[in-house]
Amino acid sequence: MNAPRSCTRRLSASENDERREQERRGECAESGSRNCPGAVNGEPLRVDAINERTRAYLYKLEMRVYAVRKGILDRRINDLLIIAEANKRKVGAEEIVRTQVTDKIHPTDGCRDQQVLRGA
Repeated sequence: MNAPRSCTRRLSASENDERREQERRGECAESGSRNCPGAVNGEPLRVDAINERTRAYLYKLEMRVYAVRKGILDRRINDLLIIAEANKRKVGAEEIVRTQVTDKIHPTDGCRDQQVLRGA
């Protein structure tokens, strides 16, 4: 956690330049800098290394979020289209789903075999 501004010491221009140069080289100027938030057993924790390790995970997570959002949007669009068609025909939305979707689904051979085995 960053210390309040009033508690931090301002760096001189030469100290700032030195810190930037160390960070550019991948060194930690001191624990708590932007590129090096800390160290464990003297080994610096570098933000760049952490970001590199999490990049693939974050990409997969973003793709999952995208898929969920797209699915929700697709369902909403379908619902609105069904409601509009039901209003146009002056019937309930369930009637549109039954006549345009459910009644047109034909079980595949595998489904028929399973229905016969279950006694349906």
